[in-house]
Amino acid sequence: MREPRSEPQTPFEQEGAGALRMLVLMLLALVLMLADRRVGVLQGLRDTASLLFHPVFVAASAPGRWAEALRERLRERERLIAERTAIERELRLLRARLARAEAIQQQNRRLRALLGARDALALKVQFAELMDLDLGPERHIVMLRAGAVDGVKEGQVLIDEHGVLGQVVSVRPLSSEAVLITDVRHAVPVQAERNGLRAIAYGTGRFGELRIRHLPPGADLRAGDRLLTSGLGGVFPAGLVVGTVVEIESGERGDFLAAIVRPAANFERGTEVLLVREERLPLDGETP
Repeated sequence: MREPRSEPQTPFEQEGAGALRMLVLMLLALVLMLADRRVGVLQGLRDTASLLFHPVFVAASAPGRWAEALRERLRERERLIAERTAIERELRLLRARLARAEAIQQQNRRLRALLGARDALALKVQFAELMDLDLGPERHIVMLRAGAVDGVKEGQVLIDEHGVLGQVVSVRPLSSEAVLITDVRHAVPVQAERNGLRAIAYGTGRFGELRIRHLPPGADLRAGDRLLTSGLGGVFPAGLVVGTVVEIESGERGDFLAAIVRPAANFERGTEVLLVREERLPLDGETP
């Protein structure tokens, strides 16, 4: 026996059933909301859901936290870099100021030493500023910012606070040229302070060395002897410090000795020197 077929629902019937279900669900939700508000029947469910979904919330918010932490670290790094740069600049400035202060202090000490050397000499002296240098392997020439209008004369001796530097060989109106005692073409008459032994000290082309040639084997000259200008020749006033003997060695020929002398003057530092000139003292009854 064939069962009767159920007739399919019309669209209107389906729409009515859906609306009824929606109404029932809304009423059920309203009842649950009122019941939860009065007696909290859904609190346990919410707590459980909160526990279950907490890791999800943490994971979801982690990229934002990480990004903010990274931005904060970058800001801190930039701040530290800026502070370090500022400190380095301040340090460079302080070093430059310190170097300048030390240079000024050293220059002041040197000027005081020059003044002391001037006052210790019974000679006519004047300051002169170094203007240029011509320092070849053998040629040792300096230009001075002082000339004929300043009273500079050819043959004047050049010294610093330590000893003899050289002598003026050429004078122009506003400048002059001096040859150093280390020039290979230069020679200065000297005598040993200890015993008065006389000799000639020649330039070698090296700042740290003069040489006395052709000393007889019995010459009483030894390492440590200080050498002064002897005054012979009439160019260098007597009594100026030239240098110190550092070694006695065999000369170019076996029958003579040679002495190596370390100059007293400092040839590589300083920008001012003293020009000295010995003047004739007036005789008794003579007007100076």
